[in-house]
Amino acid sequence: MTDNMNVQLTLSEEQYPKVLKINQDFTDEIAGLKNESSKLTKAKIMKSASNTRNKALKEVLSAEQYAKFEDMQQENRDKLREYYKNNNK
Repeated sequence: MTDNMNVQLTLSEEQYPKVLKINQDFTDEIAGLKNESSKLTKAKIMKSASNTRNKALKEVLSAEQYAKFEDMQQENRDKLREYYKNNNK
């Protein structure tokens, strides 16, 4: 995840370890979602974790990098929607 962001966002040597830590915290926070049975609870945890991650990234990334990160997130959401649309028929 962080390596992809490094390439896509051209992170500086100072930014990389900070983004790595933010992503590790995010991954740790959502790790238990596989064991959660409630879709609503999963969605709430994921939204909270994403908001926390995005807030932290906004403090580390430049405005241009953060805008590109948001675009990357939207592309991923679009791909996921398309995947579910095509595989849940």
